[in-house]
Amino acid sequence: MRWVTEGTGWRLAWSLNTLAVQLDDIWPTGGPTDGTLGDASHAARRSDHNPNTLGVVRAIDVAEVIEDRGEALVAALVAARDSRIAYIIHEGQIWRSYARAGTVPWEPSPYTGYNPHPGHVHISVVSDPALYDDGSAWNLTGLGDGEDLMATITVEEWQSILNAAGVTDLNGERLVEDDDKGPKTTSALVKMARGGASTGGPHNHDEFYSQKRHGHAATTTIS
Repeated sequence: MRWVTEGTGWRLAWSLNTLAVQLDDIWPTGGPTDGTLGDASHAARRSDHNPNTLGVVRAIDVAEVIEDRGEALVAALVAARDSRIAYIIHEGQIWRSYARAGTVPWEPSPYTGYNPHPGHVHISVVSDPALYDDGSAWNLTGLGDGEDLMATITVEEWQSILNAAGVTDLNGERLVEDDDKGPKTTSALVKMARGGASTGGPHNHDEFYSQKRHGHAATTTIS
């Protein structure tokens, strides 16, 4: 599994661990904004990516990687209205499972927090341990039923995605977008699947992620 789900003094909520496993089956290849545990900058502010008093992280970020994947995930989760979800953030919008400031539950509203979550979907689960540690399967109807949507794009599109994510080839160089799946492109694909980036260190769209084994710590501010 590409996700980092536990470490010293912390673990991912069981509900999100189940979600991560299901997403691995549907979309085996993730991106550099996949994440669970918050980095040091998160510890200084309120975030569900930080462990709670029981050492449980209640948030996960899912990289969009290809166009419309994030929208599809949001649509599936909103349609299911799972009682474990607290809120979802994607591309400057938030979907809360509860009413707030005149908003209707599960209806999108503008998100004005620290990170608008471009290119990935942030999912936070509720604070009730009985719910956040409910490891029941999630209803992800419409996400391919196990089919890897990444297989539907061309090699040249892959190369563009990898370049945009800062993932380099085996020589540490950007890929030539020539639609040739040679050893350089293959090595970059393997590096992305493992959460690697061009510098070998932390890398993401806002420079706040901390690279962790097969994933990245997420950097989001709770609403």
